Amino acid sequence: MKKRASITDIAREANVNPSTVSLALRDSPRVAPETKQKIKDLAVKFKYKPNYLARALKGHNTRSIGICMFTLETPFFINMLSAVERYFHDRHYVSMVSVVRNNSHEEENEIMERMLHRSVDGLCLSYAHSIGHFANQLHGIPMSTYVEKSAYSSRGIVKANYVICDVTKGIDMLVAHLKKLGHKRLAYLGWSSRNKEVGEIFNANNIHYTPNDFNIVSSLDDDDLIKRTLTAIMTSKNRPTAIITFSDEYAISVIDNLIKLGYRVPEDISVTGINNYSYSDKVKVPITTIDIPIKAIATSMARMLYTQIENDSEDTQIEYFEPSLVIRQSTGKCCN
Repeated sequence: MKKRASITDIAREANVNPSTVSLALRDSPRVAPETKQKIKDLAVKFKYKPNYLARALKGHNTRSIGICMFTLETPFFINMLSAVERYFHDRHYVSMVSVVRNNSHEEENEIMERMLHRSVDGLCLSYAHSIGHFANQLHGIPMSTYVEKSAYSSRGIVKANYVICDVTKGIDMLVAHLKKLGHKRLAYLGWSSRNKEVGEIFNANNIHYTPNDFNIVSSLDDDDLIKRTLTAIMTSKNRPTAIITFSDEYAISVIDNLIKLGYRVPEDISVTGINNYSYSDKVKVPITTIDIPIKAIATSMARMLYTQIENDSEDTQIEYFEPSLVIRQSTGKCCN
């Protein structure tokens, strides 16, 4: 069997040290462009392929990362995964992807343990909802994660790169928009864990709101339950004139079911979403929503993790992203 070309072979041919070859193949700025290109050309000529297992055994990078996703059932997390994986793919990394089911801390712990046993160079977590549970396991591991500003309490428990978006500010923008249109009674459909912060926003704006009355977050595909929930909303005393949902896909489902029940959006009731998906302006009633720049967020997560790994650094970074209001046809002036 023909011997596979090594870094030493390329170094000998290029008349440089093996360490220079290693840096050049990692696209390090510490190598002059002419030398870097010469080394890359020789790597192609010799059909050089790094032995990542050998590098791992020697304590070097394996050029692999672990990506732990909260779910892949919504466009938000699908777009996040796509952007992170593409970033590392373009830099010759292999991604190991796992999905946490049933919001289980135990399963998330097991996934991260498996990834670390496979010597991934770092971890990218789609959401920092439980990062504090794994402080001991994650100590010293390069890591990036997304977190909403209102939940940013894990800093100091686990050292990581954090990408933060102020979704609460986005909800406040939606409430202010609806208030400007004359709405004074609102309902919220979404994660029950968000009831408290939504209620505080409504109260601060003198909006009538009764928390915990309506919650369909776990049953998006159950049209009968959604219809019963919406019927209860629309027939309640002093019924809401607008509904804020926790995502655009929920807003679309709510609107479709309101129309089936004989109501008009926004003439009879306004509906908003959160996230601003690529299709949110193309549905039957285009969605008023909050734009969360998910691709920029995911790219930032990947970039910070890549920088930490490549520089073999313990330094971490924080980057903030702001939401923005997108007004479309699903909201209108208060009907009563």
